[in-house]
Amino acid sequence: MSALWNPHLATSARDRDSTATDRDKVAVGRDATADERDGHSDERDARADVRESVVIATDSEALGDRRAALHDRQAAGADRVNARFDRLAAASDRTLAERDRAELLLDELTGFYRRAAGFLALDREIVKAERTAQPFVLVFVDVDGLKAVNDQHGHEAGDLLLREVARCIRAVLRDYDICIRYGGDEFICAVTDLSLPKVAARFEAANEELNAVDHASVSVGLVERAPGEELPSLIGRADAAMYDARQQRDPSN
Repeated sequence: MSALWNPHLATSARDRDSTATDRDKVAVGRDATADERDGHSDERDARADVRESVVIATDSEALGDRRAALHDRQAAGADRVNARFDRLAAASDRTLAERDRAELLLDELTGFYRRAAGFLALDREIVKAERTAQPFVLVFVDVDGLKAVNDQHGHEAGDLLLREVARCIRAVLRDYDICIRYGGDEFICAVTDLSLPKVAARFEAANEELNAVDHASVSVGLVERAPGEELPSLIGRADAAMYDARQQRDPSN
């Protein structure tokens, strides 16, 4: 089954960002208070200096100013410490918000996009490809025999196989190429700026690596986008190409 959009994670990320922003504001306020207190301390020290210049050092008002200045400096130091802790807490909230977004966008098993997030990325790439007239190859990948692996060796073995498939695919693609977990044993990848034969060669290399390491394989269907073609048509053609490739390799399937 494909991973579903989780609105709770989206809300959590927004809440953490909001909390982080609030904490940053508090930290700025505390720094400003600390600066103000340091200013008061400087003024009181200056008054004490004036008094000590005309009266004896034990003058009670000068001594009071010195004590007040010391208190202000201690309070300013405490404000700066609290501001530092607020900033650390804000940074932690932002880190947790990023984690929530990652869980929202990425499939935890493979690290590929979840379906909804991946389709948004594909739509953006299609608009770009239409504008620039650059090659756009869509690849439909189906893991061969995943059900048999699950039935014979358990779902943990099946999950390990899916991770290995994802690793082999990612190894032959570039960081900015889009990879999506489309279904339980299905993936969709989009590659721009490369011709279909070059993309096919990369997936052949991935299949060879997968077979060498795990004695497993994937069936792959590749199509190049035609001008004006939209995503549903692309996916349908790539799925059909994958099925044809599997039938040619093993007509019994």
